[in-house]
Amino acid sequence: MKFNHAIFTLIVTLLSFISVFAGGTPNCNAEGWSSRTSYKEVGTQITYEGKVYENKWYTKGDEPGSDDSGPWRLLAFCDNTVLKCDGIDEYDVLKIYKEKGTQVVYNGKLYHNLWYTKGKDPESSDVWIFDGPCSGGATANAITSNNSAAGKRTPIFAKPYPYGIMPTNAKMSDVKEAYDKWKVKYVTSQGCPAGKRVLFDDMKSTVSEGMAYGLIVAGYMKDQELFDDLYRYYRSYPDPWDMMHWKIDENGKRVGDNAATDADEDVAFMLLIAHHNFGSNGSINYMQEAHRIIKLMMAHMVEKETYILKPGDAWGGSLNTNICYYVPAYYKIFAHVTGDQDWIKVADKCYEIIFKAWNPSTGLVPDWCQGDGSLPALNGGKPLDWAKNQGRTYYYDATRTPWRIAKDYLWFGDKRALMYCNTVTEFVKKDGGFAAIKDGYNLDGTKFSHKHTSAFVGPFAVGAMASTTASQQFVNEGYTENVNTFNDVYYNDMMRLIVLMNQTGLYNIPDEYKGL
Repeated sequence: MKFNHAIFTLIVTLLSFISVFAGGTPNCNAEGWSSRTSYKEVGTQITYEGKVYENKWYTKGDEPGSDDSGPWRLLAFCDNTVLKCDGIDEYDVLKIYKEKGTQVVYNGKLYHNLWYTKGKDPESSDVWIFDGPCSGGATANAITSNNSAAGKRTPIFAKPYPYGIMPTNAKMSDVKEAYDKWKVKYVTSQGCPAGKRVLFDDMKSTVSEGMAYGLIVAGYMKDQELFDDLYRYYRSYPDPWDMMHWKIDENGKRVGDNAATDADEDVAFMLLIAHHNFGSNGSINYMQEAHRIIKLMMAHMVEKETYILKPGDAWGGSLNTNICYYVPAYYKIFAHVTGDQDWIKVADKCYEIIFKAWNPSTGLVPDWCQGDGSLPALNGGKPLDWAKNQGRTYYYDATRTPWRIAKDYLWFGDKRALMYCNTVTEFVKKDGGFAAIKDGYNLDGTKFSHKHTSAFVGPFAVGAMASTTASQQFVNEGYTENVNTFNDVYYNDMMRLIVLMNQTGLYNIPDEYKGL
């Protein structure tokens, strides 16, 4: 009998096709995936990061879940995860799905498409990728990334925090919409010696704070191409201590000398997130860069012996510190990752200063203060004449404090963070709720400015999530108010987007960074 190669190939193809879509009963007791094992038999099940996968063809070294078009097919979650899918349309056999990455719900499961399709059953077609089991109702807790650098679109999952209250009306589709609009409006390659930059309020210049915020949103959206482009720009303007000068004009000229601490701590933290999301074997070694910046910060942004966080690498300390730069949750992670326990002393000092500087009736803190909590902060022995009200009031610096401090309760359950957030939340409730929030307060809670902006609404809303005095309804109102508050300037738009990431549970930390 003469061997017919074409028929043999067809049979093998059909058998592979059947095995791909047959999908055996998921086995959560299957062996864990190993990069060293050759998986020769199609349909072999493995477990990886709490999920069950099976292979569609021979594979070795391909990480499950890393590539939609790769050899591994997700079968099930083993940790009882159920994605909230309200707001996502049910699959329609008559509809043309033109845009790659469109999500649908089918038979209680969430899927996204790899390419243009019509009439292809999500459970039996390789055009559709299974994202996970689904409960109806929209808080779509999953979207897909725009990771064109890696040539793939991977699911992005939000998850509840270990502590606090999650808004039940939060939708990941709100995050994606805000991110896409932000990216179009504020990200540019013009005036960049390398990569891309984020436009400041004047829509011309760029500040290191904005670059750090850009890394936050790109990193959590798993947009590796943009993340890398932003980091290349950040590295294009090193100051004498090898961190980014704080302000650059539209022509690439430095117009603000030395580094600002709030930017570099966000950058260091997001490099750790990038290492988790993308690995460090590409063009940027994220973990190595994170260690470098964390070490530089300890050397130049923390005052010796006092452990007071300085506002920059060239000034500040006991006479001048900025409370809204304090992120104790980051410092716990820095200590864990690097082994430098002095970061725990920095976190403790932050709380010490907060509770000396705050108004205990409102929880409001000043924009700037001295290390003993006294006012005003001094620079060269003089008050800060360039700061609003010489830094004595709760204004556009201090407003970030609830957002910063809340992380330490949401992630780690720190009771000091809870005490702070409870006090601030009670103030917001008594002052008329989220709709009554204005953009400037004296520390006793009286208002001196009357705009309603996302930069104030959003952080107060995150603070309510980290409070035991807030109700579910109140937390939901915080989400609604943040979604509905638009401001059309960099700072407000940026805070609105980042707060949405907090409110949905996207701004979370991997388990590997939780150990203390």
